[in-house]
Amino acid sequence: MRKWSKKAKRCKRKSERQAELGHDKAAEKLKKAGEKFERKGEKKQKRSKEMKQKKEKKKSHAEEMRRERMQNNNRNMQNGSGSGQGGKRGGR
Repeated sequence: MRKWSKKAKRCKRKSERQAELGHDKAAEKLKKAGEKFERKGEKKQKRSKEMKQKKEKKKSHAEEMRRERMQNNNRNMQNGSGSGQGGKRGGR
C-alpha cells in the first residue's frame, strides 16, 4: 500500500469535510481519488515486480556467460589456442 502525500491528505480531508456537509460532488470526487490512488499503487507494484524479474533474468544470464567464459578459457589453456599459457607447449 502506498503512502499518502501531504497534499493528497489535505485534499482528502477537505473532500471529507465537504462530503459530510452534503456536497455530492465532493463525495464523488473523494471516491474517484481513492480509486485512482489504489490503481496507481497497483501499477507501481506491478512495475516493481517486473523490474525484479528483469534484474533476476539479467543476473542469471550474466552468471551463465561467466561460466561459459571460464570453460572456454580452461579449454584454451590446454590446447594452446588464444592467450593461454598452454600455447607455448604447442597444441598439436
